[in-house]
Amino acid sequence: MTIGRRAVVAGLLALTTSSHGAATVGAGSGENEVAVAVVVAGGDYDDSKTYIDPCAGVDVATDDEGDDGLMLPVGPLRFVSQRVSNVQNFDALDGHVRLINGFLEVKWWTRCLDAEGSEVAGATDRFWVGVPRDVDLVDEAFDAAMELVPAPNVSWPTKDPEFGWVYVNTSTEWRVDNLEPVSATARASNRIATAEATVTATPEWVTLLPGEPGAGIGRCTPEQAAAPFYVKIISQCSYKYKNSSAISPTSAFEAAIEVSWKVETDVVDVEPFDDLVTSWSEQLQVGEVQALVIADR
Repeated sequence: MTIGRRAVVAGLLALTTSSHGAATVGAGSGENEVAVAVVVAGGDYDDSKTYIDPCAGVDVATDDEGDDGLMLPVGPLRFVSQRVSNVQNFDALDGHVRLINGFLEVKWWTRCLDAEGSEVAGATDRFWVGVPRDVDLVDEAFDAAMELVPAPNVSWPTKDPEFGWVYVNTSTEWRVDNLEPVSATARASNRIATAEATVTATPEWVTLLPGEPGAGIGRCTPEQAAAPFYVKIISQCSYKYKNSSAISPTSAFEAAIEVSWKVETDVVDVEPFDDLVTSWSEQLQVGEVQALVIADR
């Protein structure tokens, strides 16, 4: 089975809200730790019917039942639960293996045998049981991993602490403190097989879209975005505004931070995932400092 490519982009998050933009991308906790989840697939691989004993309630012949009793099976009875056909490679054969919506199933039966090993009439049940395969679990692992991917938790260490704005022609720095990889594993197990699939999202780039007219971008690595801020050192996570936000109708620029994530799985023969992008934005005010010259009197 081939898993289709996916493109997931988180919506922009407003500065004052804690909700996340897209249902497939989880909101970050802000804690600097690796998030891991395990989901257990159930319904498609339910094999509970394989344990139901068809011999229960079956009457057995006894010595004092006379001629009519000879029509009953002779005990002791034996419960047998097994695949109808012992197909090891799970290829379709004689109708005992099938694919339903991409999920592999094999035909199973439960039987009741009498003391001579003959099948007791009316006590045989045939049904289908799903076969756990790692390739079929990738979707569940992917969905679980996307719930763990956080929205960027952004700070601006060069903001003016008094006025809350940054300045033209000076280095505006940003930091993001929740850029650890996240991983989710989906597992399934029944009496036929056990399988699991893991999907991991790893941040690759952190990009600033400054929002001013004619602007370029700022870009740095997750390691640089998580590094401490030093006043005397200009980091790669910096950008110089060319314009004051006074030119904007809102007196602020819509500055956005985007984080690009590489999404991978440990399952082979799966088509690569598209990169994931999470985003966060705010109205950023950019001030302009003008020199004041006082003439001697």
